[in-house]
Amino acid sequence: MKNTYLDYKIFLAPDFNKSSNVLSGDNHKHILIGFMDEGDNEMNLVLEKIVLSAKLNFTSDCLILRGDDALPLPSFSQISTQNKIEKAVLFGLKPTDLGLKIETAVYQVTEFNGCTFLFADKISRINTSIEHKRALWNGIQQMFLQ
Repeated sequence: MKNTYLDYKIFLAPDFNKSSNVLSGDNHKHILIGFMDEGDNEMNLVLEKIVLSAKLNFTSDCLILRGDDALPLPSFSQISTQNKIEKAVLFGLKPTDLGLKIETAVYQVTEFNGCTFLFADKISRINTSIEHKRALWNGIQQMFLQ
């Protein structure tokens, strides 16, 4: 009798590191900022202003996850294995996009497995809506300024 329980192929997950062009930044304050790149320089400036409003430096304080439709996103566990992450602000991403099995509302600060998460809408949507800006600001204050 052949045991088929362990008869399966094993595939190596891609190795995501800073050289993969998906991750950048120095991560001095152990904060992950993730977003899908919308290809618009104005949206990048808006993102930098959002990060600055939390009294953070975009490139030195944060680890930047810049998603792209051409490349798969790494899972949060892959990122946090290689980098210490205490807080994560994610724009236009759902928990499942990063392999997280949590349910949370947009703009609601959520603690999970030793990390504080804030999921928000896409940057372009936030930039055009006062309601979304206000909701994001409330989440950022709760995460960083209290």
